Amino acid sequence: MPSATTRASRFSLSDSRTPWHLLWNEPISMLVRMPWPLFLLAVVALFGLEMAFFWLLLRLDATGIEGVESMGLPRAMVYSLQSLLGASFGSFTATSAYALSVSAVECLAGILTTAVVTALFLARLLRAEAPLVFSKRLCMSSLANGHLFCRFVTNDPSSWLNVRYSLSLFLDAEIEAKIWQRKVLQLALMNPETPQLSLTATITHPIDDRSPFRQYSLEQLRSAKALLVYLVEGTDESTGSPLLQIQSYDCSDILLDCKFADLVGVGRRGERRVFIDRLDRVEPVE
Repeated sequence: MPSATTRASRFSLSDSRTPWHLLWNEPISMLVRMPWPLFLLAVVALFGLEMAFFWLLLRLDATGIEGVESMGLPRAMVYSLQSLLGASFGSFTATSAYALSVSAVECLAGILTTAVVTALFLARLLRAEAPLVFSKRLCMSSLANGHLFCRFVTNDPSSWLNVRYSLSLFLDAEIEAKIWQRKVLQLALMNPETPQLSLTATITHPIDDRSPFRQYSLEQLRSAKALLVYLVEGTDESTGSPLLQIQSYDCSDILLDCKFADLVGVGRRGERRVFIDRLDRVEPVE
């Protein structure tokens, strides 16, 4: 099996995924997607805010806590911290019903917060990304009995299993005078699925009588704001997690009378290798 080389330029995984900072209405998704440093800072801030809140409540009855101060810190602060984390930082005892009630509620809040944070850590650690890098342009060999090609590669050393491809064409259609509606056309593929995917693949759409590229010219598709959307889904062979990635192109990304150049070659030691830096190389159709 060919091996992959690292691509020199940097690519994003997908241009269709909502950025994490726009998911305020979905806090769980936002926390799972945000960068690790910000996630850790958010966890520390959450525990800090809870500790400060219960510390203020305990200060209303500071005499209800007995014990020796630790490092000169207020007893209510240290007692609040150890109640939240379920740890012992000194010998403290609640001597009033109020302090005991607040500490019990804080212990419950600490248990729930720890459970949620643990689940978020697991969700982030077990999350499977779809590290596909798509070509910047599409190639069309010919408008007459040709093919539309989309190519992608991956640096993921593991394989995808039970992979399925789909290609949809989105375009605006005027169904009545000054009334527009977005149409979605499913395009036929020569290779809609494969039992295993590794390193690279090319998704091919035949330009036949059923193809919208026969029904519409490229100029008509551009004026209709047509968008080609590729969907790749499968299962990670290592974790069994579902994988999904979407990539979109507009008609200006199509190179006519072109095809992709071969990106499989021979390495320095004579091995067959996928040269990822050749992903976007094209050549004219002879």
